[in-house]
Amino acid sequence: MSHGVKYFMWRDGRPRWQPSKIMRERGLHGRDLKDGRCEWLSMAAALAAAHDLNLSAGVKETLPNIIVPRGDPTAPGFVYFLLVRDRIKIGFSLQPAQRLKQLATGLADPVDMFAFFRGSRSDEVAIHRTFASHHVSGEWFDASQHILKFLMSCVKERRIVHAKTVLRI
Repeated sequence: MSHGVKYFMWRDGRPRWQPSKIMRERGLHGRDLKDGRCEWLSMAAALAAAHDLNLSAGVKETLPNIIVPRGDPTAPGFVYFLLVRDRIKIGFSLQPAQRLKQLATGLADPVDMFAFFRGSRSDEVAIHRTFASHHVSGEWFDASQHILKFLMSCVKERRIVHAKTVLRI
């Protein structure tokens, strides 16, 4: 499963960048996507790494217009998911509880779910790329089964730091 990034594979919790046959003939080799401690990258970090490998290999990818991160894109914070009716906002914040309060005052409908996990702006951008086919506007996406299943996997992997409600799929 490519998750929207060419040559990216995710099997049994193990991300891998696997170039095409032509790319391998040019001398490129597949790579397990691990961090400096030889641990498997998270989904978001692996997608970003695969995208970077594609760029360095000269692969042209069509990506959605996304918000360009300000400051250090790898600085720690929280990636949050805000469900309102049939839409999910995927964003980044250093203080997600305060961000929820800010957002809630401008929403016409009540918040159905709010969850967040530790991550960076780079993680947020990678998640935006992953769900580009569900993009509506800005940081808003259709609340597709694909996105909800991703959130459930985060809950199961205990990556979610906080969730306001329990997701049911």
